[in-house]
Amino acid sequence: MKIIKVLFVTAILLVSMTTTSLAMVEEIGELTGYELKHTNTERVAADISVRSGNATCSTEVKGKTGTTKITVSMELQRKVKGSWVTFRSWSSSKNARAFTLTKSETVSRGTYRVKSVVNVYKGSKSETITKYSGTGSY
Repeated sequence: MKIIKVLFVTAILLVSMTTTSLAMVEEIGELTGYELKHTNTERVAADISVRSGNATCSTEVKGKTGTTKITVSMELQRKVKGSWVTFRSWSSSKNARAFTLTKSETVSRGTYRVKSVVNVYKGSKSETITKYSGTGSY
């Protein structure tokens, strides 16, 4: 009976360590700019350019061969008192292997970034990827 308890506790510890490790790998990838390998997606990039009170936001997605649909939800976020707040958002989709969504918005002085959530479909399988741009200031 003790052996079963020890094995059970060991299994729980291993599962929790694996989950924590995977979360850390995803966070490190996001912070360093390294992309994790995805099943359906070759590339996702979020970008922002802020000039003279105008922010140009873009999300570029390229699926792997066999990609059938791409959806993009893109947010222009503004930093307010240390937190990122959605300033404007857009969504669009395309039945294609590649898709670029570009939008512009008039902005006031501040620091901005783009948050993009993309879904890439390949047959009945889909994956969701979240990407952040660098920051732009006016």
